[in-house]
Amino acid sequence: YVDPVIERLDPKHCIRYRLSRGATRYVDGKHYRDFSKLNRDPSRIIYVSGHALESSLQPENCIEIKPWKGEAEDTVLLDLIPFLEYVAKHRPADIRTVLASYQGRDIPKEFIERSKDYQRRMQEQKQHGRFWRR
Repeated sequence: YVDPVIERLDPKHCIRYRLSRGATRYVDGKHYRDFSKLNRDPSRIIYVSGHALESSLQPENCIEIKPWKGEAEDTVLLDLIPFLEYVAKHRPADIRTVLASYQGRDIPKEFIERSKDYQRRMQEQKQHGRFWRR
């Protein structure tokens, strides 16, 4: 069921890898996502799921969202787009550090607040002459 969802969310094919049953480890009667099976740098992996924290062996790479139950007004994935675009554009050295800074918070809302705060601080610096260009 992963492919149709990703194709709908990502028509430009920015998402390069998908986690399916093959990227799991079976432990105590349950399948867990195991990013080590992806053969990718874990500092560059983000896993978004309605059950991310309970189904992953690497919770530090997870963004857990409200599970989708077919509600037309559910915009959780759309709300994440600004954050994901920012991450893709700025390519942090280790995404796990970024995700840890949002732990326990609503990432889309917190990202907007942090962005507004950053813009406000930059504007203040510019007004007080502490802003320069190279």
